[in-house]
Amino acid sequence: MRRAVTLLLAVVLAVGACSKDDRPTLERVSGSIGASDDGVAGDVPAGGADGEVDGATTSTAPVTTVAPPRDESARVAAADAALAAYLDALQAEDFAAAQAVSSGGARFMAQIRDVVARYNAERDGVSTLKYSARSFRAGSTDATSVAYVGSARLDSTVSGPAGDPYSESALFENPVVSFADGRWVVSAYLYNGQPLANYPAESRDTVGGVALELQGALTFGASTGVVIDLVTDSDHAIKVEGAQLTYADGSQAPFTFGALISRKPAALYYLFDASTSRPVRWSAKVTIDSGTTSEISEDVVLAL
Repeated sequence: MRRAVTLLLAVVLAVGACSKDDRPTLERVSGSIGASDDGVAGDVPAGGADGEVDGATTSTAPVTTVAPPRDESARVAAADAALAAYLDALQAEDFAAAQAVSSGGARFMAQIRDVVARYNAERDGVSTLKYSARSFRAGSTDATSVAYVGSARLDSTVSGPAGDPYSESALFENPVVSFADGRWVVSAYLYNGQPLANYPAESRDTVGGVALELQGALTFGASTGVVIDLVTDSDHAIKVEGAQLTYADGSQAPFTFGALISRKPAALYYLFDASTSRPVRWSAKVTIDSGTTSEISEDVVLAL
C-alpha cells in the first residue's frame, strides 16, 4: 500500500517521487527518471541556481524606507500590505514575490513551495489554489513589528497525467510582520498549528562537475524539508542514494520523500521525520554519469 506523503506545504503528484514505502519507476515527458531502492536519479541540465524558471512570474520589488513610520496606524497599514502581498503571492504561485516580502522560515517556506511547484510542472501537473478562509486583525504592535491574530486556509489541488488528483489544506495562523533592512516582511507564523523552525545554510560540495549547494532546512510539524540546488556548466546524469539527515543529538533520519527537479534551476528536495533536536548535516552517496567512462561517485556531507 502506498504510504500517504503529507507535505504540509504543497501538493505533489503521487507519481514522480520516491518515498521509502513505494518506489515506482518514474517517467516524464522529456526523457526518463529512475528510482533506486534508496535514492532518486535524473538529469541535471547546464545552468546555475539563479537561472530562469520556465513559466515563472515576475514581481515588483517591495518599497523600502529608511525607518518604520512613527505613527502606529501607518505601521499597521504597511504591515497589512506586506502580509496581503505574501498571501496573494502564495495563491498565485508567484514565489519570487512571496520571498521578496518575507524572511526566515516564512521565506524558506515560499522557496520550498516553489521547488514543489516546479516539480509538479515538470509532470504537467495543474495546480488550483484558493483561500477558503482568510481573516486577520492586528494584535500587539511595537516600533518594528506587528503581531496578528487570525488565520488563512489555503486549499490546494493538483492533477495531471503523472498521478491521481490530490488535495490538501494549509493553515497559516497568527503571523508576525517585522521591519527589517528597510522593508516590512512576514517573518513568522504557525503552519498547521506548529511554529516554523528555519535552519539556513551555505554549504557546498562538487562531484564530477555538479555542485550541490545546500540552501537550508525547515522544520514544520512532524517533517523537516531540505532543499539542495544543483549547479553545473554542462549536462549530467545524477543519482543520489541513502540520503539522511543527522540531528545534534546524534540521531539520523532517512528520507521519507525525495525528488529531483530537472527544470532549471535544478534542485533536490527531501523530507525527513523531524526531531526535537536541530538538524546539523545532510549526507548521501552521489554518483555522476553512472555507467559512462566519466562516472564518479562520492560520499557527500553538507553541514547546516
